[in-house]
Amino acid sequence: MQRLIIPVAILFVLGAMGVTRVQTMERNLQELDQSRREVPKRIMEMREEMNQAESRWSEALGELETELTKLRTQKSEVQTSLEHALQDATASLDVEHERIEELQNALSQLNLDQRLESLESGIQQNVTGLTEAMASTRYLMETTRSDLDRIVGEMNPIESDASHRWNRIVGPTVQLAGDTTVGSGIVLQSTLKANGEGYETLVVTAWHVVRDILADKLDPEDISVPVTIYMEDGSTEHHTATVIGKNPKIDAALLMLSDSLRVPNGATLASRAYLESRRIFHSIYAVGCPLGNDPIPTSGEIADLDHKIDGSRYWMISAPTYIGNSGGGIYDGSSNHLMGVFSKIYTHGNLRPTIVPHMGLVVPLDSIYNWLEADDLATVEDHGNVARIVVR
Repeated sequence: MQRLIIPVAILFVLGAMGVTRVQTMERNLQELDQSRREVPKRIMEMREEMNQAESRWSEALGELETELTKLRTQKSEVQTSLEHALQDATASLDVEHERIEELQNALSQLNLDQRLESLESGIQQNVTGLTEAMASTRYLMETTRSDLDRIVGEMNPIESDASHRWNRIVGPTVQLAGDTTVGSGIVLQSTLKANGEGYETLVVTAWHVVRDILADKLDPEDISVPVTIYMEDGSTEHHTATVIGKNPKIDAALLMLSDSLRVPNGATLASRAYLESRRIFHSIYAVGCPLGNDPIPTSGEIADLDHKIDGSRYWMISAPTYIGNSGGGIYDGSSNHLMGVFSKIYTHGNLRPTIVPHMGLVVPLDSIYNWLEADDLATVEDHGNVARIVVR
């Protein structure tokens, strides 16, 4: 019985394996049959995509050929135009060559060399007389310069009008004040900003005034300088300014008001040529805020144009000045142009120096102009007798 069971078991296992094998083969046949049906469909889809791609490429190629045809046409037109222009230019050159030849022939017939020799001979004979006349004229100009300044003032009575002069030399004078320091400054004429939104207003003053005001501040990060502007009716406006340039050597500083408002009265700057024409005895006004007062003008004359202190050049003036005038303006007595910035009062003695109020030292504007341009801070534009500072 046991011998019979073993062969039957073997047959049973073999039969089960055969059934499994048959089932696997049937599944594979089904998958192959499904793939056989799907492949042609995919092939049809790929052919459709290829046909669409060929259509797009065909359209793009047509557009490129059309554009190429246009470019060839434009090239032909431009080439034709250039050829015509070259022909015209060549014809014009030929005409100019003919004119030059005609002019050369005409010049050769004028005997210019002989005429020039004759003129040189006549000029040489008059050189001595002209030199003497020029020397006499120069002497006359120097001796009558002050009279000319007076005549200019008489010919322009508006400049001597009190109200007009106030606007020209007192109105531009401002007070710069810290906790323990009081000085002066000069506002220049406001200029419209490049974007058309508001104005820019420069302030010229002495550097030691700004230095002392900033040193008074408890907050070292506060770099604003208080500026008080005075109106003709007695009212005041309060602004602040920031330093955009300083030169301790010549004791000068350039500030700009922080707001964009237009200042009603700004100083008119004298040009370099106008400054060079000034001489000793030329009348001037010194305007400042001495001892913390409102702007006060005093009159005097230029006493020295080349006073040297520590290698720096100053003007000396005879107009009375006091403590607080530092940073204020020195104005031409006839034109009212700003010519310099007051720096310091002359002192005598070392142990107990004596202040000499009628011997003031002034930084002339040409020194300030040279500093601003040398340090690339601004450009100075001269227009006749007046100038303008343009910040870079």
